Amino acid sequence: MGTGGDKAYCVVVDGMGGMIRGDEAAQRALSASVGVLDAGGSPLDAVLAAQAAVHRWASQGGILGRTGATMAVAAVNLRDGTLEWASVGDCRVYLFKGGRLSRLSLDHNVSSEMVLLGRGPVPGPAGEMITSFIGIENLTEISTSEAPLPLEAGEGVLVVSDGVYRSLHEDRIAMALSRGSDARGILQEVEAQGRPYQDNATLALVIL
Repeated sequence: MGTGGDKAYCVVVDGMGGMIRGDEAAQRALSASVGVLDAGGSPLDAVLAAQAAVHRWASQGGILGRTGATMAVAAVNLRDGTLEWASVGDCRVYLFKGGRLSRLSLDHNVSSEMVLLGRGPVPGPAGEMITSFIGIENLTEISTSEAPLPLEAGEGVLVVSDGVYRSLHEDRIAMALSRGSDARGILQEVEAQGRPYQDNATLALVIL
């Protein structure tokens, strides 16, 4: 989380475990995106900067297409209370409003693509295969806000890695936020699930 210009922003980047040097790709993506956001850039600008940084590094190292990260970025304009966001991969952006969570972003995976084609979801690991990520050779799939979304007092945005929503149902997360839990409290609930193969769980939120 941070502030840039008149905006409060949050970024979640998750290195892809099935690829080489995913952690390093994630760190480069984070650094590039934060630099843009600190200067007042938009979430989409931040995603494009992350892609350029990881693409350049991977190309120079001969690992283009074999390393990468997923990410989600959200920014709230503190002057007019509007929200903008962008995501790539399976990190998600949620709107918190009226005590409920509503997903804003679209997952970039096989299952989501099949749904868009009218073929129905693909169950299991095959459906979870990522189709767009930071570091891909040609980034063409980015989920982004079409226009700034107005927020009211008490509303906000939650940005999470897949390790959060695969462990806690959205309703559980919304209940925790309604009780006043912060990001640390939600992560404690994730840890309390005691899943034997818990994926990296990262989240950030901005509440007006």
